[in-house]
Amino acid sequence: DPSLSGQILPCLRKNHARIGTPACKREVFRYIKQGTYNIKFMSNNYKACMGDVLHFCSDVRHGQGRVHECLMRHRSELSKGCALAEMEIQKVQATDIRTHPKAYSLCKHTLNL
Repeated sequence: DPSLSGQILPCLRKNHARIGTPACKREVFRYIKQGTYNIKFMSNNYKACMGDVLHFCSDVRHGQGRVHECLMRHRSELSKGCALAEMEIQKVQATDIRTHPKAYSLCKHTLNL
């Protein structure tokens, strides 16, 4: 059902830890990681934050988590929907360093991931 397409990936992202198939889990993780590096890869988050991105971060290049960092610098000023979406990103990044671009680039040489 095409009307569900915008709901499937966010659902899989939310339930990533419960996915049993290793191949599926890897693909969902890849999707999660792409979204933490570039907000445009998480369409629901991007839709929720588009106005805030234009207002606060219009001069920030997408990629390497830069837009998420910019939004976090303005976290007290974000719209409610964007603040909630960014809080979900923060939760994801707190569970796996590979989803936090800056921390991962600084620490990857000491990790066995």
